[in-house]
Amino acid sequence: MSGSIIRYEFPSCIRGYHVYQERWTPFIGETLSCARETNNRCDQFAVKVMKSGTIVGHLPRKISSTCSLFLRRGGRIDCKVTGARRYSRDLIQGGLEIPCLLLIEGEPMVIDKVKRLLVLCDDVSGSVENPPSKKRKTAEVIDVDDCDESDDSESELDSCWVHHGRFKLTVDEKVIIESGGILNDKHINFAQHLLKSQFPETQGLDSTLLQNRLKLNSHQSVVQILHSRTSHWIVVSNLPAAEADGMMFVYDSIYTDIDEQTKKIIGDIFEEEKEIVVPQSTQKQKGSTDCGVFSIAMATSLLHSQPISFNQSLARSHLISCFQNRQLTPFPQ
Repeated sequence: MSGSIIRYEFPSCIRGYHVYQERWTPFIGETLSCARETNNRCDQFAVKVMKSGTIVGHLPRKISSTCSLFLRRGGRIDCKVTGARRYSRDLIQGGLEIPCLLLIEGEPMVIDKVKRLLVLCDDVSGSVENPPSKKRKTAEVIDVDDCDESDDSESELDSCWVHHGRFKLTVDEKVIIESGGILNDKHINFAQHLLKSQFPETQGLDSTLLQNRLKLNSHQSVVQILHSRTSHWIVVSNLPAAEADGMMFVYDSIYTDIDEQTKKIIGDIFEEEKEIVVPQSTQKQKGSTDCGVFSIAMATSLLHSQPISFNQSLARSHLISCFQNRQLTPFPQ
């Protein structure tokens, strides 16, 4: 980079301490380096945190795309440990995290853009050594609009591809779809936002980042995409209603059963106990990267009262077209 360099400090955390705790023991005040992890299969914008060349954690996924693009453009980010380990409330990454202060160095104009983006991220924090409460009053559930970045394309570090209301996807996120990559929470939440605007009476279609806080009324039509297992997307719904009869269906494009953690998440979402059924007839994907595309396609089919059956080879191009038209239509069969 050229010109003057300034520093911006942003409170955050190092995720994944439960995975890397055998590699290091953090102490308050130590400074660690950050770098892009381009071979991370779960997050194409992953930013690794390193100590003496060894990975000891990652930056939160909610800010990883901003930080990754900043690093790619020559910026520098270090992590200064500021506290003891604590439980994370971010279900997607979960586990233990280490609070830290991000030391971000770059040119003033770029730092200003990064600052605005990071503030919008509203990074999740947990309480020291205490797991997050699993009970949350319905009135306290945060609307998905409160959780995603606003659309201010001129001030974005990365260029905007498509937006709808306060929701946006960047050109990099379009590339993920085009290149056959695994969809992230931004793709899923953008799709659910579009479906919510098309089917406003439907329960669910909320941010996947809040799935451990959701409380839904199963007496109405319910459709919700959930993050499951390590890096997987599924759909939970009581549609088609004619077949539900007190059951909740899990539409899964890979697995024919449901793991205990996902079963518990679904149980916490609904006040009344429901029988959870995984329809064995659900279309299965080919390969390991299309679960996000399938989950959007399945949710769309359910809401349009269409059979869950589509041509996988045409699904991604159809999704791009739907996003650009800001309306999700049934996927080609």
